[in-house]
Amino acid sequence: MRTLALVLLFVVVTATGVYAQALTVNDFYAPVPSRESMDYREALSHFSGQRFLLHLDKDMGYTTYGYLYTREMVKDHIQALIDEFNIDEPEIIQDLIDRYAYFTPEEGQMLIFTYFEGPHMENRFYKDLLDDWPNYVSFEYGVGQIQNRIEQLRDRIEYFEDKPVEEEMIFTGGIKPIKFHYTEDWLWTIKPEWSELDYRRVSNAYEYRFEFWFNDKDRMIIRELIDNKIMPTMRLVSGRKDMYAVEEFDNRMISWVVRTIDPEYFEEIMAKQLEKTWEGAPIDDPNFKFGRSKRTWWR
Repeated sequence: MRTLALVLLFVVVTATGVYAQALTVNDFYAPVPSRESMDYREALSHFSGQRFLLHLDKDMGYTTYGYLYTREMVKDHIQALIDEFNIDEPEIIQDLIDRYAYFTPEEGQMLIFTYFEGPHMENRFYKDLLDDWPNYVSFEYGVGQIQNRIEQLRDRIEYFEDKPVEEEMIFTGGIKPIKFHYTEDWLWTIKPEWSELDYRRVSNAYEYRFEFWFNDKDRMIIRELIDNKIMPTMRLVSGRKDMYAVEEFDNRMISWVVRTIDPEYFEEIMAKQLEKTWEGAPIDDPNFKFGRSKRTWWR
């Protein structure tokens, strides 16, 4: 306990300035050391599915990878440290909050940090390469199966002039059938705000900090899909031709994002799954099951 306190006193706070909607000491529970017996490290980069490879250029030898951060992810991480080290001093808890402030999203916000690394990073070529890249980055969510079908129908119309009949535009993957039309997309796009390109000497990589905001419309769409027992499709897209990549979020990452978009609704889902009272798709259906990271707990 004393060791941790000394470490935190000398830690260099990454974030500067005041962040809106910052976490507070009152957001956390009193320490319960027996809540989790795993050996935790202080690095905020060990959550399941959090780190992902976005783009790899074997010819040029550079790599672009990213980290997903949500508000509850940071909060759970700090709570884990409180439990492990039996921390009850508000000053030390505040030190932890300050330490992770730069990586803490606001309510209804998701952060994705991307890092671009390669040989001879001091070369001006890389900075010029990345200057306009954020304009091509987006987050998409919706129903991928419907969108794939729509694109197939559009190709058929374009190349064979064969328009689909109504029966071909019905999706039956949920409890209730969904009627769609080939002229309307079923993946919604969110464009991010982003920070200035920053060179990180410690990791020898260029960093972008992308901020994705979710609104009431996004919450409504996600609720409708989940209520219909349809697992949403979510993915990060890099649309520039020379850096094209699509990172499909797995169920673990989707769980984090849904928890960010609508935390109260997510807690309802988890409670029903735990109690096995959720009507519709089977609780043990591998295609539709939300989960928590092994680093989070029921409270």
